[in-house]
Amino acid sequence: MPMKKILVLGVGNILLGDDGVGVHVVERMRHMALPQDTELLDGGMATSELLSYMKGRQKVIIIDAIQSSSPPGTIFRIPYQDMKKEQHQICALHQIGVIEMLQILESMGNMPDILIFGIVPKNDTEFSQQLSSEIEEKLTEIIEQVLEELRLK
Repeated sequence: MPMKKILVLGVGNILLGDDGVGVHVVERMRHMALPQDTELLDGGMATSELLSYMKGRQKVIIIDAIQSSSPPGTIFRIPYQDMKKEQHQICALHQIGVIEMLQILESMGNMPDILIFGIVPKNDTEFSQQLSSEIEEKLTEIIEQVLEELRLK
């Protein structure tokens, strides 16, 4: 089976509340009609094993919690090139950070177009399998933004 051109990758720890927002988004999107060249992947806690899933793609959309002084539920749309310039900090609760993973991918060459949707969590340090109400209320908006990116390809 040939690799699909676009990967939508949700990362995060679903046992730490809002840190799992990316995984929750991908799981909800599994029940939607998506472009044929799109693959959804629950990336869990973003280990280096995800590199093989990203390499060779045309585009990778990553959804994850992001640390910011902005209010919980704020959604950032950050192209990877901009993230390198600015000091956005993806939550570092994962075994290997998203930024470090992307830097490794970039060093391997043939870098796909990377877009990150970062969502400011309310609770990402306490054990809970539930999203906070602030993040739960934003899931539809996050999904709509990801779907818009898929339409733009």
